[in-house]
Amino acid sequence: MAEDQTKLQFRIRMTPEVKAAIVAAAARNNRSINAEILARLEESFQSGRALGIDPKDVEIVDILEELERLKSKVAKLSRKK
Repeated sequence: MAEDQTKLQFRIRMTPEVKAAIVAAAARNNRSINAEILARLEESFQSGRALGIDPKDVEIVDILEELERLKSKVAKLSRKK
């Protein structure tokens, strides 16, 4: 990942079994857990492109998710008045 890219934190919940699989894969691949998760996510998007999924569709989903977050913030602010 380029150093000039914005780095965001994202918390997720997972089962102990999934976490154990990620930890094991990270060790096998000589990567941190974070790097393993990122590599797998990036690979899944590359696979999507190979299956004909337009990268713009991913961007649209990201925008829609951000809109939902903003709507939630506006609703919370509105309730405080």
